[in-house]
Amino acid sequence: MAIYPIGVVVLFWWSVASLSMLCVVFPITLLLPHLGQLVGIILALLAIPALAVPLQLAAPWFFGWYGIAVGLMFGRFTAASAKEKALTESIHAYRTRAS
Repeated sequence: MAIYPIGVVVLFWWSVASLSMLCVVFPITLLLPHLGQLVGIILALLAIPALAVPLQLAAPWFFGWYGIAVGLMFGRFTAASAKEKALTESIHAYRTRAS
């Protein structure tokens, strides 16, 4: 039964990862009819780094969690346990610092 909630979480994060692309591509497609073709080509070329940078920054974090979810689906708990321990220590350190 754990495969379904894990699958929902993975699909949710896939949609979050695609939002950066949507935030760049959608405005360009809305502006294209009102701009000249040269300006549209320039905007499309400028959009490539605008898409690449957020995806490069988010990819290690995203695929780390994705790997943990896939490991859990196949019954491997070591990465999830290590991440849980790291998160617990981080939360404890934050609470100690906040007090």
